[in-house]
Amino acid sequence: MIKLKQTSENMKDIEKSENGLQYQKFNLLDKKMYEKHNEYQDRNWKLIKEAEEQILNCKLQYLKENEKRKSNNIEILTHLKQNLIQIQQSMVQKIEEIITFINNQLTRISNIKIEKDDLCKDGSDQNLDYIERSYTQLRYMSFNFSEIETHIQQQLKALDLSEFLKYHKEMLACIKCENQADFSEFLPFGIEQVHKNNNWFCDQHKKQLMFVDLKQVSVVPNRIACFNCVPKYIVQFTDFDQLKILWNQLVSYVSNFSNLQDRNFSNSVQSALQLIIQLKDSINNMIDESIISLKSLSLNRSKMLEQLLQLIKKEWLSYSKDEIIQIANILSQQNKGKEFKEQIQSEFKAKLQSVQDLLNELFMNLQQKFSDFKITQCSLPVQEKNGKYLKIFFKKEVPSSTQVQDKKKIGSALNEPFKYDLLKNYSIKDDKIFAITISQDSTFVMAGYSHGTIKVFQFKNGQMKQTQILKNHQGIISCLHILDNCQQFVSGGTDSTIIIWQINEKKEWICLQILQRHTDCIRCIISNSNEDLIISCGDDSTIQFWNKDLQWNWQQRLLGHKNKVESISLNEESTKLISCAYMEFTILVSEKNSYDQEWVIIQAIKVDNWGQSLCFMNEFLFSFQPSRSESLFIYQLDKKTNQFQKLKEVRINSVYQSDSVFPLQFIKKTQIILTKTGYFINFIKFKQNGEFINGQSIKYQTQYIQGALTSDGQYLVTWDEGTKELQVRYNKI
Repeated sequence: MIKLKQTSENMKDIEKSENGLQYQKFNLLDKKMYEKHNEYQDRNWKLIKEAEEQILNCKLQYLKENEKRKSNNIEILTHLKQNLIQIQQSMVQKIEEIITFINNQLTRISNIKIEKDDLCKDGSDQNLDYIERSYTQLRYMSFNFSEIETHIQQQLKALDLSEFLKYHKEMLACIKCENQADFSEFLPFGIEQVHKNNNWFCDQHKKQLMFVDLKQVSVVPNRIACFNCVPKYIVQFTDFDQLKILWNQLVSYVSNFSNLQDRNFSNSVQSALQLIIQLKDSINNMIDESIISLKSLSLNRSKMLEQLLQLIKKEWLSYSKDEIIQIANILSQQNKGKEFKEQIQSEFKAKLQSVQDLLNELFMNLQQKFSDFKITQCSLPVQEKNGKYLKIFFKKEVPSSTQVQDKKKIGSALNEPFKYDLLKNYSIKDDKIFAITISQDSTFVMAGYSHGTIKVFQFKNGQMKQTQILKNHQGIISCLHILDNCQQFVSGGTDSTIIIWQINEKKEWICLQILQRHTDCIRCIISNSNEDLIISCGDDSTIQFWNKDLQWNWQQRLLGHKNKVESISLNEESTKLISCAYMEFTILVSEKNSYDQEWVIIQAIKVDNWGQSLCFMNEFLFSFQPSRSESLFIYQLDKKTNQFQKLKEVRINSVYQSDSVFPLQFIKKTQIILTKTGYFINFIKFKQNGEFINGQSIKYQTQYIQGALTSDGQYLVTWDEGTKELQVRYNKI
């Protein structure tokens, strides 16, 4: 009985433990389902939020376009109304003139009839002469209805409204009517506009493919998706219409680039072949000359040996008088064999050196011909419908003919004196300017003013013409920088914001993106050569880094300075950054860490005087302008220690250095350094042998000067507080 009781209790314990395990399994299953549910719910909320943002953007764009359409239609109708009022007044006036003319003619006809009747009555009893005179008078009084008809026809023609109707018919055709289909143009994708293809079907859902994923790291398998695939992935899709536009743009660019590359490569190969043929001919000529020379030496040597052997074969007493003289000559010239050997060796060395020189020359020429293709990375930014940007990388080649010409120009420019002459007729009176920058191709100039104003000037042959005024900042525009390859420019101001501007299809600059990380005035903005990295600095003592993906994103903040950072500069390889700050006696050198791609400070250069401007000249040299100094400091990189050291000081003209910053600028094409000190703008030429030559110094009546040089060094654009003029100076390089 006791055993049965224990057995039943054991069974109950087992059941409880099994129930507990099963309960735990259910709890785990519920927990997983709950987590999965939350995951799906979070993803759905993200998709819904993203869709709401897209629809809101589409709605705003649609409303904007609708308002634009309405204002355009109102303008057309108002213009039509005014024209109708004018034509009404004109028509009434002309009709009244015609009626007045007809009334005058009727009165005239009535008066003539009365006169004729009176004349006929008076002449009934007169003689023949009187009748003849009366007849002549009647003829004179006769009425010419043809003239009246012609005059009235001409006046009626003036009432013709055909041209008026034709012109206003064209105007009315410009009126844009609103319909339901208009809104679909602003949607991020159009379901009804999909280009259908029997091969474009989703493998999973068997639906028509409509979208692609263009992110650098693809989230969607194979990058393509149908309508049913969209909710599964949290990614910004691009529809097939936009994909076609992007592809056509790339095809067009690559086609043009490929044709240019083929032509340049063919020309370089032909030039290289000519050089090789010339080298072959030169070497063959040298070999022939060497063979002739060796044969001549060998022949002389053979004759000497033959004479010596003949003498050796004879006995001493059998030698003749002449042979004794010959033996004496041979013994007196016993070092002749050594000299002969040295002669042969020297001639061979000379010939080999000539061959080596020819080979070096050939190598340099070939290197020059095939280095015509200077490979640089650049990006093609393409705007998507949602306002974001896709960047396609490709390689670009620069033809050598222009490089050779530029090198010749640079060589001659470095050896000749230069002077910038003022183009007085091109000066423009203008308000105070705080920043000036010029595009790489020297086609436009941008200037920054107070009250958030930026003016865009078209620049051609030294003449400036204002084309646009931009107002998106809230304070003074303190710095400007142009991204030439991307057709964008960047502005920074005292409102602590950075604005990215993009040129649209109408050749107008529009605000594309606003970047906010600084907390005070922005002093300087630069970019790398690929234009996918922006670096900014300001009065908040920080240096901020921004990289470009589909849009500009903040990457890093670099701390190290204690006061406002005045100037920054990046070397060509984008591996080193230098910076200086207000009232700080150090120059900081930063480098990009290859491990985590973060910028870190690797050197702090102590200086005797703080400065407000610095600039890289090449990978190993940079210049630094100390405040209130009559010298420009040059620093050089020590390759062994990877540290910069002061190389030399270059004397310049300076009276007093104000706190107004003039950006230090180095023109690579002409090797010119532009620096502002006090009342002076100084030009310094850097020669390839490391020598610095002082050029022209321009003295102004004020210390507040802003300006910039064009990339070819031909034009200098400045504004100064003395003349209050935008002035252009020209140097014929």
